[in-house]
Amino acid sequence: MRTHTRGGLWLLLGLTLLSGRSALGQDADESASFRWKLEPKELLGYRCEVRAVSGPKVLAEFAKAPQRFLALTQDKPSSPAPLAPDSDLSALLSGKLAPVATPEAEESSVFMLWKSGTGVALRQVEPGEQEGTWVQSFSTRLDASGRDRGFWNPPGVRNLTAFLFEMPSRSVRKGEGWGLDAHLLLPGSQAFNPTQGAWIEASEIVKGGRVTLTKIRSVGAEQIASFQLLFCEHVKGEWISPGGPKKPVELSAFVAGRGQFSLTRGRLLNLHLRASGGTLATGVDGEELDLTLTPLDKVRPEQREAK
Repeated sequence: MRTHTRGGLWLLLGLTLLSGRSALGQDADESASFRWKLEPKELLGYRCEVRAVSGPKVLAEFAKAPQRFLALTQDKPSSPAPLAPDSDLSALLSGKLAPVATPEAEESSVFMLWKSGTGVALRQVEPGEQEGTWVQSFSTRLDASGRDRGFWNPPGVRNLTAFLFEMPSRSVRKGEGWGLDAHLLLPGSQAFNPTQGAWIEASEIVKGGRVTLTKIRSVGAEQIASFQLLFCEHVKGEWISPGGPKKPVELSAFVAGRGQFSLTRGRLLNLHLRASGGTLATGVDGEELDLTLTPLDKVRPEQREAK
């Protein structure tokens, strides 16, 4: 009896340790390795829709508290003060802020990706002047993690490819973050590339950004990673031009949003961003844009053959 009890205790202890080891293993496995995976001759297409937001929303929050935005981009936030739960940024990062709904997007384009060596090739095409025609905007090559390897690409193109397609080059765990090869105001904007002798003398620069892995879940045999991103830059200083008076100036830019990536199939499933200012959302000062990226069932021949 005593032997049976002792054996039972050892069996119980063994099961407990095994259970604990399994739990630890499950936690250890809660990491994601992001890689674009395309089959030879496969052509992957995405529709990119851009709509203007009626009145600046997130940008207004950023302008009031740039340091609070910056705290959210750090691995260990320097300020514990969160944004208000009813703010547009909080809703955007939590997925509760729906994309802007209008009958037609103000700007619509198509991105195409296909296997190229160890990475993927990327093209963007846009509607041409004549109805039913498409023209190429740019083409480049991405490595397996989606980082742009096009040496001569201008900042606007590099930012676009970074925010839409770049994933971490290392395995990341839930809650961990990574950076992107992107710059909103420094360098690349006209304000910091002196034109005709004019420039900005900055007295204050706030700059930060990270993408964070928020969840990994299984849907059948497919593993899906959810992530959110927030990048922001704020510059305060004086506009200086030869022979003219100094003028105070403030520039703000941000990109924020969330998306999902299939770790199993190696492709983006969806992406929703808000952006304003800088080299990504150029246009009217203070304009805020809503951007969505969704997979296409099929790339049309006129899009595939656009010149």
